Amino acid sequence: MGKSSILLVLSLSFALLMLGPNMYEAASVATMNFLTYNERTQAHNAALSAANIASNQVFLDPTWIGGYDKVKFGDSRFSAKVENIQNSPRKKI
Repeated sequence: MGKSSILLVLSLSFALLMLGPNMYEAASVATMNFLTYNERTQAHNAALSAANIASNQVFLDPTWIGGYDKVKFGDSRFSAKVENIQNSPRKKI
């Protein structure tokens, strides 16, 4: 009984010793993936907001082509450019 207990403890210790660094690396990679996803999501949301705000301004004033420059949005900034399309009443944002 005593020898098998020591063998069991040593086997478990060895297994954890071998798996420990892999678990740590997996946790680090998961954290980096989350941060990258968060940054991309914030950039995407800022771009959508810029297009939405500019579209709303064009809706309110169809002659408006002012655009926006470096508007603060959360932790980022956005810019929006509005142009007339040649021979068309439509605009390009």
